Amino acid sequence: MNFSRVFAATVLAVSFAFAQPDAPVVEQAGMQAPQKTSINSKMGFGIHGQFEIVSLYGLAQDWNLGDDEEAPAGIGFTGGFRGRIPMMPVVHFAPELNFHYAQLTQKDEAAERSFTQMDLEVPLMLRAILKDLFYVTAGAQLGFNLYSKATVDFGSDDNGGYLNPIDIEYEEDIDKASFGFGLVLGCGFVFFDRISVDARFVLGLTETYPDGKSDYVSMDGGKQKSFQFGVGFWIM
Repeated sequence: MNFSRVFAATVLAVSFAFAQPDAPVVEQAGMQAPQKTSINSKMGFGIHGQFEIVSLYGLAQDWNLGDDEEAPAGIGFTGGFRGRIPMMPVVHFAPELNFHYAQLTQKDEAAERSFTQMDLEVPLMLRAILKDLFYVTAGAQLGFNLYSKATVDFGSDDNGGYLNPIDIEYEEDIDKASFGFGLVLGCGFVFFDRISVDARFVLGLTETYPDGKSDYVSMDGGKQKSFQFGVGFWIM
């Protein structure tokens, strides 16, 4: 027996075997590899925060004792908890519980007004998901006012130069409605399965300051709208 030829053939066969790509064990056993389960297929909850640009709309043209005055506008933020309840493979019920803070201002030649708001908001939305990467949301939002304050600042008065200048600022009797209702539309992208960024538009359908009593402005008919941009994280 020519051992050199047998040895050479054995080495060649072993080298060829190691050169072949390894087949998955499950395929070799005649089984299919288990598919990855998306987080979107399960119930869960998370946290999120959003920056917003907010303003009033629907005020009368002469709401501030003049024609075509700018409506109060400002910035705010929203933060809280969100849920995920699958209803169909690509549709979720997505409720939220949020704390909302905003401050709107309006300035003219006579004075500067400031409207501070703190609310508990409950958006109740449906979320449609495309390939676990992109989603759109739509629904209703309930709002419960926690605190509001409206102030007007007429600037400084030097009293003819005889006294030190004093700042003329006082609180107006303009309270935010205890309950509000609006519509929510939004969209977003999902990164790394748990992190998402989104944008939404909230359109208030109820008056924001229905009982405002002021000698200078009329808040009748004023509703609130906002554009929000934020990020969220699914805890589970």
